[in-house]
Amino acid sequence: MPEIKKCKHKWSLGDSKIFCLVCRESQKIDDKNIRTLSMGVGVQTCYLLLRFYERYDVIIHADIANDDREHGEYDITYWILDNIVKPFCDEKGLPLWIISHPKGGVYHRSLDEKKIPMVHPRWCTQDHKIDLMTKSIRKGLNANFPENVVISDIGFSSDESTRMDNSGSKVKYNVLDYPLINMKITRNECVEWLNKNYPIVMNGNKVDWKEAKSGCWFCPFWRVSKLKQLPMNKKQEMIKLEENSAYHKTFKKKPMKIILGLDSHTLMEWSDDDELNDDTACNSGHCFV
Repeated sequence: MPEIKKCKHKWSLGDSKIFCLVCRESQKIDDKNIRTLSMGVGVQTCYLLLRFYERYDVIIHADIANDDREHGEYDITYWILDNIVKPFCDEKGLPLWIISHPKGGVYHRSLDEKKIPMVHPRWCTQDHKIDLMTKSIRKGLNANFPENVVISDIGFSSDESTRMDNSGSKVKYNVLDYPLINMKITRNECVEWLNKNYPIVMNGNKVDWKEAKSGCWFCPFWRVSKLKQLPMNKKQEMIKLEENSAYHKTFKKKPMKIILGLDSHTLMEWSDDDELNDDTACNSGHCFV
């Protein structure tokens, strides 16, 4: 590859080149560039894996629970991981890296450090997904700039292009790509294809792929209607997280006890249309895909 001036600006991905958004210095992309998939085990990333697997050299999934699935993601995520993603990668000979944070899962780390998942700062996704993936790419694939730039696909669909705002890699040896946006494929199109080709059957019941959104069950960015469907023990654990935190009552402007309908005096004050009731509010690029 040509010698490139090592500027300090942000580099991005074009049709056939990696280029600096400021200096316009560029580096040609060829078949030698390693490509990974940031696997969230949701609709979009599963669609990319199952339909375009030949595109990838390595699949990387960040385990936010550190094997404690009771304090991790929804059951459907683990069902898809165990019954579809792992067997598929084995069949195709694709390396599947499952990485985790050395300080523990998000839930227990939140309790230990008296904090909660939140937007400012977005520490949970940054620490337990983005930074972990970047480090694994750096060390595991010997990524460096400009000799060995690794490209990572992010599963934003074309109807979620606004979520790209905060998902850019902060290092030049790892450049992000958005194939579903480039191919103008929507989430609904992914769902339709997955339902037809890889149906989900959990406990004898067929489940629509539209329900397959990755993310911690205690994440405050789920729609309120979904949070209210949590079983009582998980509602209580979510309240415990907040009340233990130094940022008490900052989940969604109102205490979780009210949001989850466990405070009879204020039960009707929160509606499903209130602010931060959209699970696309977190635009990190590594959750809900």
